Amino acid sequence: MTSEDHFDNILQTFVNSRRPDDASSKEGVKALVKQLIDACDQDPLRWKTLVLVLIHKRYHLLSPQAKFEKMAKAEQNITAGDGERLIFYTAASALWEKSQDPNNTHAAAALRVLLRVSPLAGGTRDICTIIVKFVDAELRKILEATKILAGTESTSHLVALGLVHFQKMDAASEMLCQLAADLLDEDLDIVRSKNSNDLPSTMHMFVPHRDRGSKRSSKKHTNAVNSGGRGGRGGRGRGRPGRGTAAASSRIAEQHYFDRQLANAVAEILIWTKTCNMNDKDKFASMYQNLLLSARPSSNNKEAIKRNLHAMQTIIRKHRQQLNRFARERGQMLRDQFVLDPKEVDLSRIKRGKTGDIAALTKLAQKKEDTRILRLVNLRFSDPSKATKFGSVGELISSWVKEPEASSDDELGRLQRNIFVAKVRATASYLRSVIKSTEKSLLIASFDNSQSNHIASALVSFAFSGALLGDDGTSSAEPMEYKEIRLLIGGVSKDVSSFDSFLSLLDEIVSGSSKNEVDAPSFMNDSIATTKAVLNLIDRHLKNSEVLLLFSSGDITIPSDVMEDLT
Repeated sequence: MTSEDHFDNILQTFVNSRRPDDASSKEGVKALVKQLIDACDQDPLRWKTLVLVLIHKRYHLLSPQAKFEKMAKAEQNITAGDGERLIFYTAASALWEKSQDPNNTHAAAALRVLLRVSPLAGGTRDICTIIVKFVDAELRKILEATKILAGTESTSHLVALGLVHFQKMDAASEMLCQLAADLLDEDLDIVRSKNSNDLPSTMHMFVPHRDRGSKRSSKKHTNAVNSGGRGGRGGRGRGRPGRGTAAASSRIAEQHYFDRQLANAVAEILIWTKTCNMNDKDKFASMYQNLLLSARPSSNNKEAIKRNLHAMQTIIRKHRQQLNRFARERGQMLRDQFVLDPKEVDLSRIKRGKTGDIAALTKLAQKKEDTRILRLVNLRFSDPSKATKFGSVGELISSWVKEPEASSDDELGRLQRNIFVAKVRATASYLRSVIKSTEKSLLIASFDNSQSNHIASALVSFAFSGALLGDDGTSSAEPMEYKEIRLLIGGVSKDVSSFDSFLSLLDEIVSGSSKNEVDAPSFMNDSIATTKAVLNLIDRHLKNSEVLLLFSSGDITIPSDVMEDLT
């Protein structure tokens, strides 16, 4: 096998890799990226390919670059990547580790390009998350070298040690911290400018700070590890080691939280020291220098360290509060505003709110049974141009609300249903805007015992159908030019010729009342349709010159002779 083939094979494996769902799969992705980096060797073309693949992994439709292209081109059909955060962060960390080798100049150059593009492909969250990951990796080296464990040393002293270490920062971390600081400066300019209609970035939401994160996740992790109990009868004898395992797991979870909190506290200072528009900038800079001097081994003045650090954190907190308050007044951070004071959330703010903010506010208002907020959200969604679409099929399923009985006086349930219907309409409208019409007929099928596949097939079928979108009797796009659209779900023909019939089909699928008639043993394997079931579909239902669009949870291998007949 040539080196080129070896690189292509690893690259293909990485492109098809799934989102890691545990520590071992995350390490697997990291090892795969390191193999890719090694396979790049000294070939510039391979390095370019690697960077482009990583960017495509992260790029998504809500990223700053996608929004810019959408506005510039005045069209909806913008191609996006995979939108994978965790894989991208893991790959960036692996590339950063390789770039620490001074002889690996290609890795350092690739990392710089990747980090410059990451804010455009992913957003401000990526800047902050990657900074914390890089800082955390360096701090772990310090903690391992000094053998410091959680609770054995004050956090302020450790933050000071970290800041002393980062006086000589690597180029990648330096660049990211400066980028974050520049965005904060721009946001502070917007806040202080009078009569400004500009909105700040979301940097203030994701910028690291000492209180970011909580121990809740660590406790859940500990409980999950220790769910086996003591073991043995009566909790004695062999059960004794269980206590040791529980204690060790608790220490690991506590250390993880401790490291995370420390990394955020250090990253916070590193970013804000690079800002230019901070109030009391000179005072802040003086405190920073005093802290570094106090942390020197010759001084080691812990009281001075604590005093200067806390004063700096207070200045930072006031600036963050200023940014957050400004954002809430302009329709951002609606969920936070609802928690602080629900009365301050009005229709004008909800109309200006972003998709994620509206979704979080709606979810919390439903939990609190706040009908006033739900009425306001419903009023926003009554305007089709203001309705937000579902981000995924899973979100649609989790947000489903049953239609209340006609005789019911359940106002809350009716409001929730209206919001759900409005979001379904917006989702169908968006899908219709990105598909292309053709003169061919379509057969759309979903045979697996999968709600997600069934709903996806129903959404696509309705989008292709060209049926009117709802109460206003209008469509967001030109009618589709299809001869015929047929939908088979679970072997049963379904009607999506109108919005009402489409909505009834969604209710049927999500509620579980839809029956799958493709239940023969040879047609199903672990609730996934087999190749035999698909061949039967082609033989019995697919007409001449008809296009088949099949939704499946498994890999379907069609015999070559059948493929020749189809093509």
